[in-house]
Amino acid sequence: MFKIKNYLNKVLSNFKVRTRLLVFFLLVSIIPVVIIGYFSYNSARETIENKISHYTEQLIQQSSINLNNNLEKIEKNSTMIISNRDLMQKISKLDYEDDFDELMDIKDVDNQLNSIV
Repeated sequence: MFKIKNYLNKVLSNFKVRTRLLVFFLLVSIIPVVIIGYFSYNSARETIENKISHYTEQLIQQSSINLNNNLEKIEKNSTMIISNRDLMQKISKLDYEDDFDELMDIKDVDNQLNSIV
């Protein structure tokens, strides 16, 4: 500590009083600005982190709700398809007498699936 004080006295003694006053004034005005800036930065950073965390949590909850709604819709559609006896018979039918009957069944299945979905 004593060495630093001696060094500063030696360095500052080479300057005029005007220069020393100017340096002192600059230090006195810059130090509070730096301290206030530091605390403002930390406060803003914490606020932003909290908001990001909150909005991320809301986004995850909304995504979960949307996913559950889509899964329920898929489950409902699947149940409707499985419970439609006529549709299931046409889908599982393998042997057709002619191509026209097969084409008509395919078209009918397509129409029924489109009406369900």
